[in-house]
Parts: sequence; structure tokens; C-alpha cells
Amino acid sequence: MKYLASLLITVGMLVSCKSDEIGPEPDDYTVKYQKSISIEKYSMTFIGLEDSRCPANVFCFTGGSVQIDLKFTSTKSDLPGKQLRLCQGDCLKLRDNGSKTPETGSVVLDGTTYLMTVLEVNPYPATSEAAKQKEKYEVKLMIQTLP
Repeated sequence: MKYLASLLITVGMLVSCKSDEIGPEPDDYTVKYQKSISIEKYSMTFIGLEDSRCPANVFCFTGGSVQIDLKFTSTKSDLPGKQLRLCQGDCLKLRDNGSKTPETGSVVLDGTTYLMTVLEVNPYPATSEAAKQKEKYEVKLMIQTLP
């Protein structure tokens, strides 16, 4: 009986573990502000935030938007770093090249293309000062590799 219980616990732990490997099937990742996750030979850090979404308890003419900046830094010194800006909501701010900041973007790291989509940015703004603290923010991204 002890053997069966140990086997079930071990199998449950193996099934519940999430791999850091990012593949062609999309997977969700949550990153807190100023924190990082690993993507292959890179570290992805949530470095910037501009939140102009209409607070939950206020009437606004537009819904606003939230822009996030991600930085990709090589864990090996010979690979260059990159940055990516993504947006969710009324993304009317134009980038330097004249295109709108997208909700979905891609970045090529060491020959592999990663497609990233903003799913959520939390907390949703409110009129209280506590809701405006950047360190409380986290972004949920769907990430997958492209062929």
C-alpha cells in the first residue's frame, strides 16, 4: 500500500511539473515586474510599463491601453540582447517606424523565432494609489516557437 501511495505521488509530481522548454504549442507564462524567466539561452525580463487603461471605477471615453517592455539578455556573453514592446487595449501610440505597437510580436533569439502575445496585465488600474505601484504588476504571455 505504501508503494502504491509513493508511486501515485511521484506520478502526480511529474505530471504537474512545467517544463522551461518552449515549443511549437503555445504555453502561458507569467512574469512579475522587474523579474525574469528563462527562454532557452536567454533571460526575459519585464522591464517597462505604461498603463493608461481606464480605472475600473471610473467612466472614460476610451478604454486606454497598457504597454509592456520585455528585455532578452543572453546567458552567454557572445549573444546580443534584444527588446520587445507589446501593447493591449487601444494601442494608438505609434512606434518610431510608424507602426502601431502590437498585442502580439516576435523576437528572434539565436536563430529561433518566438511569438509572444499579451493575454493579461494585472492588476487592473483603480483610482487608489496602491493600484499604481509598478512592482505589483505582472504580465501573462502566451509564448510559442515558430518554424
